[in-house]
Amino acid sequence: MSESPPGGDALEIGPLGPGQARPAARVLAAAFLDDPIAVAIGPRRRGHRRLTSPLSFAGIVAACRSHGGRIVVARRGGTVVGVSIAFDPGRWPISDAAFVYELAWVLAAGPLPVRRGIAFDRMVRNAHVEHEHLYLWFLGVDPAEQGRGVGRSLLGHLHRRSDRHGVPTYLETSTMDNVAYYASAGYELLGELALPGGAPLWRMERPAASEFTETDT
Repeated sequence: MSESPPGGDALEIGPLGPGQARPAARVLAAAFLDDPIAVAIGPRRRGHRRLTSPLSFAGIVAACRSHGGRIVVARRGGTVVGVSIAFDPGRWPISDAAFVYELAWVLAAGPLPVRRGIAFDRMVRNAHVEHEHLYLWFLGVDPAEQGRGVGRSLLGHLHRRSDRHGVPTYLETSTMDNVAYYASAGYELLGELALPGGAPLWRMERPAASEFTETDT
């Protein structure tokens, strides 16, 4: 599938392919380096996070590939520039056995980030919606590509899938700008949680379209 956002070359949107796991992890690591969740949970020093974030996302990508996650990448000129990780209805939560994929991050980050991460994971899981839904866990765009339609293209691909299933799309975000961004894509605010340190985490959901005519695989 190819899409042409304004002011850019055509994007290719499709499933994670051979040899794309490490580039996808690097894109996510760069996109979320200074995200409030990363700051609240991960190492406090930015240089330390720069070291540990790629390890964390390498583990997340590997775990999702093995435990039912759907990873979609946006490519421009063959280079991965955006990534979404989502779970179809009934696929979330990810198995506790997937924790083994983040051992490299655990060793590099140290005990305090691990403790904060476990507490955060429990809080998010306890607040997760109970009705059938498609869960958008991560959506990240290479910082150099932000504002060029990559995120919108990935969201559109995801929404066509949730509409085909006839279920809403659910997510959490810790950035106020993202609340407005997702609201413009049809998401409604469900409520707030508090990150370690007190910063807000917003829970949002986009209803499924009442009519659906296009399918994605």
